[in-house]
Amino acid sequence: MPRIPEEAIDRIRDSVDIVDVVSEYVQLTARGRNHVGLCPFHDDHDPSFNVSQEKQIYKCFVCGAGGNVYTFVREIEGISFVESVRKVAEIGGLPVPEPDKRMKAKEEAFDPLYQSMDLARKYFNHLLTVKSEGRDALDYLKGRGVDNATIEAFSLGYAPKAWDHLLRVATSPKRRGGGFSPEILEKAGLILARNSGNGYYDRFRHRVVFPIRAHTGRVVAFSARALDANEQAKYINS
Repeated sequence: MPRIPEEAIDRIRDSVDIVDVVSEYVQLTARGRNHVGLCPFHDDHDPSFNVSQEKQIYKCFVCGAGGNVYTFVREIEGISFVESVRKVAEIGGLPVPEPDKRMKAKEEAFDPLYQSMDLARKYFNHLLTVKSEGRDALDYLKGRGVDNATIEAFSLGYAPKAWDHLLRVATSPKRRGGGFSPEILEKAGLILARNSGNGYYDRFRHRVVFPIRAHTGRVVAFSARALDANEQAKYINS
C-alpha cells in the first residue's frame, strides 16, 4: 500500500487521543492516571489492559501486548501500518493526505521486514515483563534505575539463551503474526546463517534488547546488551 507522508503520520498520532481510539473497541474505566479494561488480545477476565493518556501508549501486563495508537489499531484490526493510520484518522475525524504512489513498491517490499521486527519486539518484551526467563534482565534494568514505566514506554525486552528460540517462534504459522521465512528474518537482522550453510540461529541470546524506532514509531532495528560478563561483545546491533 502506498506510503503516507511522515508529517501526516505524526500529525494524526499527536491529534487523536489513544483513549478515544481504544474506547471504540474496549470498554475502559478511569483508574488513577490511566484507563483500564479487559485485554482484547487474550482471554482476559480480570482487567489487565492499561492505557496511558499521558504517554499515549497501551500495555497488557499479562500477554505483553503494547505500543502506540497505530500499533493497537493494526493489531486489533489485522491491517497494515498505512491502513491503521487511515483508521485512526477516520476515528479522529481528520483528513489523510493522498500517499505518494511512487513509494508503493518500496513500502510493500519492506512491510514483511517491519512486521517481523514488530513480532520480535513483542516476543522480547513479553519474556522480560511476564516470563521467569527474563528475571535476570529485569533485575539488571531495575538495578540501573530503569522502572516499569520506562520498560513499558520503550518496549524493552529480553532475548533468551536458546540458539533458535526466536527463529522457531517467528517461523511458526501457528504463532499469531508469525509464519515468516528465515530469509525475511535474516534480512531483518534477527537471525544469522550458520557457517556450515545448514540452517540459522538467533542473533541475540541472553541479552537485554532495546528496540530502535523510526519517526513513525515503527521498529526498524534492535540494540542488545549482554548479561554475561564474559561475553566479548557487550553491545550488538541488528
